[in-house]
Amino acid sequence: MNRLLLFYPRGKMFFYKLMAGLFLVAVIPTAATVYALHHQFIKSMMDEIGNSNTKLLEQASLNGNMMINEMTYTASALLNDPSVSYFMQTDYTSDAKLFNDLMDKLGTMRSGSRYLSSIYVVFDRFDYVIGTHTTNNAFLLPIQQTTALDETMLHSDYTRFYFYPDEGDRMLYMVRPIQNASYQTVGAIVITVSAAKFKEIFEPIRTSDKDTITILDEKNQTIWCEGNDCSWESLQAVAADPIPGNYRTVKREHQNLVVSRSELSLNKWTLVSLLPAERLTSKISVFGQMSLLIFLLASTVAVMFSFVYGRILYRPLRSLLRRILNNPTVDSAPGGSDEFGIIDQLYHKVLNNKAHLETFLDTNKDLMRNQLLFNVVEGRELNEGAIREKLSLLGGDLPFDYFFAVFIKGFKMEIWDKASYHDSAAGKLSAYMLAEELMEKYALKGLAFEMDSDTVVLLVNSDNQDENRKNHFVKEMKSAMIELVPFPLRIGVGGYVSGWAQIYESCRQARYSLVYHTDVSSDMALPTMQVAFYEKKICYSLANADESGVMQAVDDLISYAKGKSSITWTQNMNMWLQVLSASIKKLEELHVILYQELMQRAVYHELANLESAQDLQSWVKRFYKEIISRLHDLDEKSDTHGKVEMAKTMIGEQYDQELTLESLAGQIGLNPAYFSKLFKDGTGINYVEYVNKLRINKSKELLQRFPHMPLDEVAKKVGYHNTQSFNRFFKKYESCTPGQYRRQLN
Repeated sequence: MNRLLLFYPRGKMFFYKLMAGLFLVAVIPTAATVYALHHQFIKSMMDEIGNSNTKLLEQASLNGNMMINEMTYTASALLNDPSVSYFMQTDYTSDAKLFNDLMDKLGTMRSGSRYLSSIYVVFDRFDYVIGTHTTNNAFLLPIQQTTALDETMLHSDYTRFYFYPDEGDRMLYMVRPIQNASYQTVGAIVITVSAAKFKEIFEPIRTSDKDTITILDEKNQTIWCEGNDCSWESLQAVAADPIPGNYRTVKREHQNLVVSRSELSLNKWTLVSLLPAERLTSKISVFGQMSLLIFLLASTVAVMFSFVYGRILYRPLRSLLRRILNNPTVDSAPGGSDEFGIIDQLYHKVLNNKAHLETFLDTNKDLMRNQLLFNVVEGRELNEGAIREKLSLLGGDLPFDYFFAVFIKGFKMEIWDKASYHDSAAGKLSAYMLAEELMEKYALKGLAFEMDSDTVVLLVNSDNQDENRKNHFVKEMKSAMIELVPFPLRIGVGGYVSGWAQIYESCRQARYSLVYHTDVSSDMALPTMQVAFYEKKICYSLANADESGVMQAVDDLISYAKGKSSITWTQNMNMWLQVLSASIKKLEELHVILYQELMQRAVYHELANLESAQDLQSWVKRFYKEIISRLHDLDEKSDTHGKVEMAKTMIGEQYDQELTLESLAGQIGLNPAYFSKLFKDGTGINYVEYVNKLRINKSKELLQRFPHMPLDEVAKKVGYHNTQSFNRFFKKYESCTPGQYRRQLN
């Protein structure tokens, strides 16, 4: 028994040794361990707080961007509305129906939105404001009675976002200018979001009254704040300071604040959240202290036990510790392998293993595949080999060569409406399951993904181009969807294409079907393909500046539209707007930037006044003739610029010879008088002055490189046949003679 005891009880010495051993081996290590665990516990809690707060901020940022999107989209829709263009040109009293239509449109747009509180339309030529508000569906008020509107707000040349006080609260305003054909601001569209609506987005982040939420603009100025710390003098500096990682902590009056931030991308605002760390950690402080106390008592008992029975427990632990410290490698440990070295080697093997990549792909496969399909549909990914390689890796490649696209639109989903969200999700799931069932029935393959919140896209893969099979497939899908989904859907179908790189064309045709509101069981898929065919011909002729080709394609499309009596006036107008938009985007690809000017004029000032299909056709012809004329003007300007650059190059090569205006114009092939005007317009100075300046600059280079070259030889080398002319022009441009210039250099 005596051999088992480390301290044998023989008087006071045993007690002293026991206390000293307890202090050295039990109390100090235990206290250090408790402190380290407490510190790690607090750090883990702070990480959890920061990550949770960051996720809340990301959700708030998403909602904020949705709000800005809704405001911007509403303003754009109004700017594209013919009623607004009409009011720019005439008095509202001349057409009561159009006025009422505009009032109804404003009310519909405001009531159908999630965030908007009011919409105003103001024209400088009227003394009234046309608008809609949550408390007044539609109104017509004098500007003087609309106290919320300021003159400085209504005459901005660009879109502005800012807060404005309104009855003790701060409302968010967006002011977008209305411009005429001369780009003069003639009015404004004002869209507001009330403080209550604004708080619905950002208030949920404040889970306690102690939290603070603030928004900074692009200049890091505070534009909105809610919470206890809004009056803090250092709040703006703390919020504007870039934050590494997900969060950081700052001190304020012996209090730790957790600061997180997120960017609102559309208007360069920054959303910052500050919350006291103690508010969250205090909930667990009692539990933490009790746990640490229990751990301390257990550690003390364990250490005391190891002292008494040290030969049983202490020596094996000490031996293992020595092996860890003295034998870090696998093969250096006597009597066997080092367990820690083996674990380290296995870790590195796993880290470099392909299984990690496979795990990542399995986790994110659906998201990555949907993003790839979205890029294919939008025409951003056109490399056939790259598409197939990525889809093969993501488990989504299809075996056949032919494809056609099906767009299903109308899954109305309102995030704030649980019933709507549920119906939309259930409808999309039904569409996926039905598509899979029908593709198996008709021996087709395919992929489906969610294009946006209300649109599902099917990319159907077939081994041939059988139109009957495609039509039966889509017709059966539509009839089944009518029974499965409680809200109306529109289905657009594109034609067959070959290969992944051509799917974009089929998707464009499917979008046309949606514009026409076509029924897939009818023969309206053929006009969609025909319109796309004529659109390609027009764009191809524009790219080659072929006026006859453009006008022939326009005439053919007009004739084709006349033969389709089922196409309504609205569909006809939409068709031409789509063709015009594609044409002018084609010009943008050719670096001919006419889109804003031509489309603004088309929508705002001319299309709004057309009353019949014949007027529309005449206008389209004039419009394309003007585009061709613009292209010719640009070609002439480009040719003019090329002639001037050619002349400057020839002067640089022949300045040492007798180079008159007439001789150079003859070399270029232009009339001397016309060439003189052309050269001055292109360079800003006349021909003679340009040549003399070039010769003087060349003479300065010779004077620097050859200090002893005679002046008459310098004059001849730069094109002057006598020293007098050389001296006169040198003094004119350098305010000194060539000799004085040389002496200054020396």
